[in-house]
Amino acid sequence: MNRRRGRSGSKPSLDEVSSDFLSNTNEEQSALISSSSSGKVSKTQVKNFDSANRNVNSKVVRSRKSRKEVVSDEAICINKESNSEALVALMAGFSSDSLKDEEIEARVVGVVGRMEQYNYILIWNHIITKWRENVSIWLTKDMFVDVIPERCSELLDSAYNYLLSYGYVNFGVALAIKDKIPTRPSKGRVIVIGAGLAGLAAARQLMLFGFEVIVLEGRKRAGGRVYTKKMEGENKVAAADLGGSILTGTLGNPLGLLARQLSYTLHTVRDQCPLYHADGKPVDEYLDKKVETAYNELLDKVSKVRQDKNYL
Repeated sequence: MNRRRGRSGSKPSLDEVSSDFLSNTNEEQSALISSSSSGKVSKTQVKNFDSANRNVNSKVVRSRKSRKEVVSDEAICINKESNSEALVALMAGFSSDSLKDEEIEARVVGVVGRMEQYNYILIWNHIITKWRENVSIWLTKDMFVDVIPERCSELLDSAYNYLLSYGYVNFGVALAIKDKIPTRPSKGRVIVIGAGLAGLAAARQLMLFGFEVIVLEGRKRAGGRVYTKKMEGENKVAAADLGGSILTGTLGNPLGLLARQLSYTLHTVRDQCPLYHADGKPVDEYLDKKVETAYNELLDKVSKVRQDKNYL
């Protein structure tokens, strides 16, 4: 990330990456997504099966719910846009070829790394893609019953329940979502510390689960580090953002989804970003560039140190 604006050698934005991805052929998309393979089942390995109905070595796995034996030896085919749907999952922060630790702990599949996991990932991708096409609706599991094979109904349950519980679908401020919050809490009381975006999102999710929620905030306002100061003069009103104000990419950004739900207009940030002193005079351009260069060099070094530690 850059302090304020783009620079040569910086990483492309998520929007730019997704645009390049979608312009590739299906074969190139498969190669891009599978390039990060860690040895687990890839989200786009359907090509390795020649067709969705091709049989592979039959494996019998045990269901995590009924514990009955079910045959899961075929790759399902929901639609022909599996590569594009895999990209949506990438933008939502999920790996292209493996499960999150929290998914494994939740036992969303009976056996990790088998065909069951591959089909689960396809279903997962399809569900989140459909919701992001229209983030103002309440997505129900019944919407997918006709397109998901009956033999994968338990995988549909797992994928939908996981996405709903962890707030990857059906979140935000749309009217259809607000209407789903119970008017009378049916569970215990929870106290959330902080009325920033994270605190308010957690409170909304807990209320959706049926809890009574109390939010405690030290300031006299909500919003946390996001704060817009309004200034009024003679027949004029202006605003200045004193905290977070820029969305770096909107395709996978939850705030981008909130903007869509509220029908807010997003404005492209200009490359020119002049700075001003407290007295209103502009900051020396040479000094500004020198500080920015030093900041970005420091940021790159810290990023490298962090990556090196992750490999240890």
